[in-house]
Amino acid sequence: MRNKLLLIPLMLLLTLTFGVSSTQAQMKSKMKYLVIGDFIDPGPMMAPPQVVQMMEHAVLPSLDMLVKWEADKRITGGVYVGDRKCVFIVDAESNEEVGNLVQSLPFWGLLKWSVSPLQSFSARAVQDKLGAEKMKSMTK
Repeated sequence: MRNKLLLIPLMLLLTLTFGVSSTQAQMKSKMKYLVIGDFIDPGPMMAPPQVVQMMEHAVLPSLDMLVKWEADKRITGGVYVGDRKCVFIVDAESNEEVGNLVQSLPFWGLLKWSVSPLQSFSARAVQDKLGAEKMKSMTK
């Protein structure tokens, strides 16, 4: 019984300690987002001159932008080998920043986009450790 009474203040202290440090870390660092762009195939409806125009005015400028962002360490990622699908992780301050970034790509309208916020490994480790401790205390 005494061990259970000591465990409650300890868990409260851990929650406050890790909660504050985790919040402070999130305020100082940007969030990470997984961005996936999957080309929407127009099928046989485009003649070769139209395909060339699309490549010159949308695809190649977009790839140039992605290369620059990667060189600037804003993103990391690549293109699926032999496929028309791109994937990258971006650091951003907000959902809006990611949305604006993706929409600024000239081929934005040619791809189907999926954007998912990512939780850091360290934040998840703290969360799972606290959850395990809470479950452990409930079984005693």
